[in-house]
Amino acid sequence: DTMNAMHRFFFYFRAFVRCLATTSSPIVLSFDDLHAADSAALELLRTLVADVETSNILFIGCYRDSQVGPDHPIHQEILNLTSAGVNIQTLALSNISEEHMNTLIADTLYLSPFVTRSLSKTVQSKTGGNPLFSLQFLRSLLDEKLLHYSAKSRRWEWDVEQIEAKDVADNVVDLLTEKMLKLSPDAQYLLKVLSCLGSRCEMSTIHALSSDGISNTNPVLEEIITEGFVSRDRAYYKFSHDQVQEAAYALIPSDERESLHLSIGKLLWGKMTGPDLDSCLHTIVDQIGRGIKFMTDHEEKLRFASLCLMAGKKAMASSSFLPAAINLLQGTMMLQDSDWERNDATYNLCLDLTSSCCQAQYASGNYDGVMLSSKPIFLHAKTLQDKMRGHYAIMTSLAAQGKLFDTIKYGLKVLDGLGESLPINPNNLHAIFGFVRTRFME
Repeated sequence: DTMNAMHRFFFYFRAFVRCLATTSSPIVLSFDDLHAADSAALELLRTLVADVETSNILFIGCYRDSQVGPDHPIHQEILNLTSAGVNIQTLALSNISEEHMNTLIADTLYLSPFVTRSLSKTVQSKTGGNPLFSLQFLRSLLDEKLLHYSAKSRRWEWDVEQIEAKDVADNVVDLLTEKMLKLSPDAQYLLKVLSCLGSRCEMSTIHALSSDGISNTNPVLEEIITEGFVSRDRAYYKFSHDQVQEAAYALIPSDERESLHLSIGKLLWGKMTGPDLDSCLHTIVDQIGRGIKFMTDHEEKLRFASLCLMAGKKAMASSSFLPAAINLLQGTMMLQDSDWERNDATYNLCLDLTSSCCQAQYASGNYDGVMLSSKPIFLHAKTLQDKMRGHYAIMTSLAAQGKLFDTIKYGLKVLDGLGESLPINPNNLHAIFGFVRTRFME
């Protein structure tokens, strides 16, 4: 059962954390970008934080209040933890003050705060004290020689009047985009591709994609790494900040984004085989799904539906229920009613994909989605046996909602279809009749 699998995962992960955190070796767990966390991630976090047997551990969670509305799940989670007696300290981080900006710049340039005050005041007025904006603005001053190191005076120098006269973008994303447009065409192309894939990407994936449009990948990677847009982390390349990714994505004209996503997905699909394909399944399905409206050939859609089934089952096996539900639902959208009647292969694909989708909808807590996803099964499945996974998903979703009578009633209806008719409200007469019938069957 998928819910039991998730609870087992929570149990063992909680036990694992308990083993790590000891009096002699306390640990700190930091969770970044909680504003983007799904319900499963928040539930895991709550399970860890509220565990009364876990000690010697500090949890730090970060989120942007500008992206967390009053109805965001994270507020409810904080209330639940507070009600459970968890000691939560909230720190609201604002932009850098002018005084701290001056200290930062003075330490960076190895100069006294008195000398750097004019520069820090200008940076503060241009960026509003936003840390990333300030850093990128200083980088732009360095690129334009408005901030430079003087070998003669052996110190950093600048012209405040020229800096004050410099036109500055309204926000850090626009500033980063302007800087990216000064890169080579290959570097811009690679940044666009990376931005489509998310915050990070495996090296093998980058080389597979860039070989289609870039003759030599390594110098281009070094160019964007040197500029500070991307960093290397073992087997991955990742954006230095999510707003850097946003700026790179802004390089792509809005009317070309979906087609680029589709091209990336199809290119990976064609190049990856074996273990490489398995590791890229979610990425391929996600990319093709973003540009699916440009896929018009139905045979290709059926092959994509099969890929969605593989990705969904892989996600279910790792208890990633929400991604599984998304992948499987994407696959069912590729199907037509006539596919159930074409041949055994397409019938089995439709049945397996739709049944798996029902199960994933239940596991992710979308109980209404279970009912909707099961309709094609009961409409097109050939036998009662083929319908059983759909029936099971509906029964488990009803039970999970506490609708026990409805669950029993639905189960009796299924049994009736199997030839075993049982009353909803049995009495002594039903019991006697059942006993006598059983004795005669012997």
